[in-house]
Amino acid sequence: MAYLGRGLDKISNIEVLDNITFDGSSSYSITKGSVAFTPNSAQSCLISIDGVVQATNFTVSSSTIDFGVAVPSTSTCNFFLHYGTGVMTVPSDGSVTTAKLGDSAVTTAKITDANVTSAKLSYPLTTFSSTGIDDNADATAITIDSSERVGIGETSPSSKLHIVGSDATTQFKIEHSSASSAVLIGEDSSSNLRIYTGGAERMRINSVGQAMMGTESVIHSNAKLNLYMGASSGTVLATQRNLTGGARQIVFYNPNGEVGNIQTSGTTTAYNTSSDYRLKENVNYDFDATTRLKQLKPARFNFIADANTTVDGFIAHEVSSIVPEAISGEKDAVDENGNPEYQGIDQSKLVPLLVKTIQELEARITALESE
Repeated sequence: MAYLGRGLDKISNIEVLDNITFDGSSSYSITKGSVAFTPNSAQSCLISIDGVVQATNFTVSSSTIDFGVAVPSTSTCNFFLHYGTGVMTVPSDGSVTTAKLGDSAVTTAKITDANVTSAKLSYPLTTFSSTGIDDNADATAITIDSSERVGIGETSPSSKLHIVGSDATTQFKIEHSSASSAVLIGEDSSSNLRIYTGGAERMRINSVGQAMMGTESVIHSNAKLNLYMGASSGTVLATQRNLTGGARQIVFYNPNGEVGNIQTSGTTTAYNTSSDYRLKENVNYDFDATTRLKQLKPARFNFIADANTTVDGFIAHEVSSIVPEAISGEKDAVDENGNPEYQGIDQSKLVPLLVKTIQELEARITALESE
């Protein structure tokens, strides 16, 4: 059988032929491994008879050697060598396939980092069978194409590593039993890391660390997480706790610690800001709420984007000097690209002023009623 590699019966470029058993004849068959063998010429053969090397006293025709005179049957062939032209047996058609690799001819013990180099791989290595390199393979498990793309379960890989599986098990897994960073996935250029399911892109992380789901574009220039849903009905973001008692769903932090949370109970939702007395100082209950409240300017208006809906509310910058904690942002602010950064209002911050004003009014009413 033809195979890739150096045979066990070769020393350098010398082939060991079968020793001849002499029977008193002058002509004998030349064999190697009991198979007829044709030398290149008589000059490429070296044979020893009874301890004497025979050099020129024979001729070779096809797979027959003729000594010209009878060789006694009592003579012994010490060795029969053939000087070949190379150290590798290569198939006549110039190709190497798994079918031409003999059983057990290639083992891990015969392949080491030191003796396998690209220069020694004369033929392109393209496929492995499901059990390694095996001439009985019935399927291709790994493919390396001419563009150095690797396919596992895919014979025509479309990326550097293309994995395809038909079962429900995990298709890609890297783990380390003790390392703190088991998996590292990324790229060093300005490209995006994209995740696909169902043949479409579902998530993207751009080069500055912004994540997008449902969109390929950043919705807000400063947002780390951008979520988008089209016009179809549904929910953009959902959270769930397996508790019906009071439980935090979302907690908000800054360098000072926790500053707020969203909490649910069996039937309600509470939007909480920090209010613990241990976080406060200089507490004052004596201030004039009515005068400040009278400065507020409740108005009715519609938003430009919703011209048909009139609502009650406030204009943010008109409140900022009276209850500044209720307003976020600066009047007429823009970002680095000149886009507006709009002010917002948390109208719940007006409640303390409203309550204090009601208390002051109630006190005045009580005073008038007592006169």
